[in-house]
Amino acid sequence: MFRKESVANQLIFLTGATSGVGEQLAYLLAKKQARLILSGRNQTKLAEVKANCREYTLQPIYTACLDLTQPKTIQPTMEHVYENYGVPSILINCAGIGLFRSFVDMDFEQVEQIYQINLFGTMALTKTVTKEMIQSKQSGIVVNIASQGGKMPSPKSSIYGSSKAALIAFSDTLRLELAPYNIQVLTVNPGPIVTNFFEQADETGNYLEAVKDYALEPEEVAIEIVEGIEFRKREVNLPSYMQLANLGYRLFPRVGDYLSQTVFNKK
Repeated sequence: MFRKESVANQLIFLTGATSGVGEQLAYLLAKKQARLILSGRNQTKLAEVKANCREYTLQPIYTACLDLTQPKTIQPTMEHVYENYGVPSILINCAGIGLFRSFVDMDFEQVEQIYQINLFGTMALTKTVTKEMIQSKQSGIVVNIASQGGKMPSPKSSIYGSSKAALIAFSDTLRLELAPYNIQVLTVNPGPIVTNFFEQADETGNYLEAVKDYALEPEEVAIEIVEGIEFRKREVNLPSYMQLANLGYRLFPRVGDYLSQTVFNKK
């Protein structure tokens, strides 16, 4: 069994910190006395989350306004972070968006935006942070929040699901490449979570209600992610039974396709 390692005093860079799981991660990590760099696109909301974190800790808390859809701004923003706050020892890529719509009905601008945030922007940020980790010869952890949707297909999720599948594949290979530098990679694959993600992703407004019996709360997802970091896990799948469902899909793909199109098609 892996030994638990505290996140206290660790400098953690967190994207998507202004809402949902990212916001709950900020509060939980503050309670655990980590040093935080909170990132998101909304500076006002970042300031609110920072102020809320202050209720739990006296550790330094910084903010970095970062838009992953603007790749040219990522490196200058991170250079400012390195110069003023230091090199993070933990990077948590929590920012993500989705849109539940059939592929033939998607505007390609929407496809590009989803991939830019879920994959390309995350890759660009991960590259600069891990490069700094290597150059400073410090160990570290990269946490990529993917999705069960990246493991099991479902109608109206071709773009969102494929972007998360690519993120999972990227994480698995990155794990091998960074291992010689003592930098670990944790992939988190949650199922549906009760957040404002669905305000944009679900145009019908019915999906979250349809899956409410097994939807996850952002607080419990945050707890599982931090536990994954503390115990240096390779992967976290939520709910845990989803891993069995994924295995069943791989073993019996035709049955899986049928169930995804019928019983489990809630979109």
